[in-house]
Order: sequence, then structure tokens, then C-alpha cells
Amino acid sequence: MCNPECSCPAAVRAEHGCPAAGHLTWKNQGSGGRLPIMLGMRGGAVWSCTLNKAALLCATGSADFSARLWDACSGNQLHEWQHNHIVRSTAFASDSSKLATGGMEKFVRLFDVGKPEAAPETLPVQGSGIRCLTWVQNDSILLCSLADHKGIQAFDMRTKQIVSKRLVLRSVSTHASLSTSMASFDGNHLTSAEGKVVRFFDISGNSGSIQQVKEHRLPRANAESATYCPSKRVFAAGGEDIYDTGAELDCNKGHHGPVHAVRFAPTYEMYASGSEDGTIRVWPMAGPAVENGK
Repeated sequence: MCNPECSCPAAVRAEHGCPAAGHLTWKNQGSGGRLPIMLGMRGGAVWSCTLNKAALLCATGSADFSARLWDACSGNQLHEWQHNHIVRSTAFASDSSKLATGGMEKFVRLFDVGKPEAAPETLPVQGSGIRCLTWVQNDSILLCSLADHKGIQAFDMRTKQIVSKRLVLRSVSTHASLSTSMASFDGNHLTSAEGKVVRFFDISGNSGSIQQVKEHRLPRANAESATYCPSKRVFAAGGEDIYDTGAELDCNKGHHGPVHAVRFAPTYEMYASGSEDGTIRVWPMAGPAVENGK
């Protein structure tokens, strides 16, 4: 979450898109106070915000039909890419050379971060708006989930073609489209949120093979976002209201609106949550100790 080479004072590198406000503000992990790092948007809800692996660059997608590149330390805008509709998802490749964007235009654009003025590559048009984009398997595969369709599409980035429609979920009964898909920091696990179901996949192969390992069903509310900690075999999920559900290890209250995004820090010692109340909060990993990986 924090980049040790950055000169910003104890900044939290949390990622969150807030549909209720046209700006983003980092929060201090110790005091919870606002830091003087704000990404100023001219207008339109921010639907996506992501950091590159080094936490030096930030990309946003918003309702003003733009994707933007930012200096994550200073908050200065580096570039703006105009689109023809709302941008719902942004995703850096692991080496930060490419930025994938998608949204209501129903196709994915691939921008060269080193040459932002260059025309983007595009992937085949889909049957619905793009909801989530996730790079996996050393950036050889780009996973794409759609707003109004079940399943996940996997693009082979070596050929720029679809590997298999609904590759991940083709043998799994699904009841809703995915709201979140996220790869773990070690690149071996994929976590997805789909209505009341959180799924965990093995993505450690190099040939596009993605296998479901387990799923967890929330008894009451939908999960908008979920993130997994492989070393402790626990996950965090956020949604409209998921207090007191399942085998709960910890419950943190403080947001004043639905939680749309949760992410573990690379060290897995804390996790961040982003809410419709326009704030990002960082929580320590507390609760009962996890014994024997259970």
C-alpha cells in the first residue's frame, strides 16, 4: 500500500472509485485524517481507481467519459484519455507498460503508458458494458467481466483474441454478473464477488488454465468487493450491509454508506475499504488468530 521510495508523508496507497463524489483523497492509516494528496476531477463520478505495482502511478476512470493518469505522490495529472462513454474499469499491467480501460463502450482499450499520445489497441466488442478488468499469468491473460452478463471472458494478450467465452465460470452455475475480480499479489489466486457468492480460483498456471478452488456464500447481503489473504487463508468482503454474516473473524464499522471496494495491503497486515461516503479507511488485521490455515 505504501511505496517506501515516495517522499509523501506516510501516505496510504489505497485504491477506490467513489460514484458519489468527483474526487479522491488518501487517508492516513494512523490517525485516519485526510492527507494533502487529492486527485482533482473536473466533474463526473469516479468509477475506478487503481495503482501500479510500485504505487507511483494512479489511473482513474469516470463518468465524464475519461481515463486519467496521475502521479500518485503529488496528485498531479499526467495525461487524460478521452472515451465515448463512461469508463468503469482501469487496470495496469504488472510491469506498468500498459493500461487497460473498459466501460459502457463495450470494448477494452490498451494504452501504452510510456507513449500516452499513441493510439490505443482495442479488443473485440462485447455484448455488454465492461465491469472488471484483471491482468493475470504474467500479463499474458486479461480477464474481463461484463455488467449484464454472467461469467468471465479471458483474452490471450499474445494474440489479442478471446481464449474462451466464460472460461472461468463455464462449469460453474452462476446467478449474477461479477462486481469484482482481483488477483492476489503473488499472482496465484483470483477472488471474485458475484451477488452473495465470493469465489476463489487457482490462476498459477501459464496456459490460461483457471480453476475454481472454493466458494463462500454470504447468508444475507450481496458482496460488492472481496479480497483474499493467501498466507492466512482469510478474505475480507464489503457490500451494502454484511455485518454479522458467515464465520466472521472481525467486523469494522465506521463508514456511512455502502462499501464498494476492499483491498489487502501487500504485507497483508491491514486492508483498505472504500465507501460511497467518499472516504477510504485502513483497518489493521485484528480478530482471532488463524490457526493451521483454517
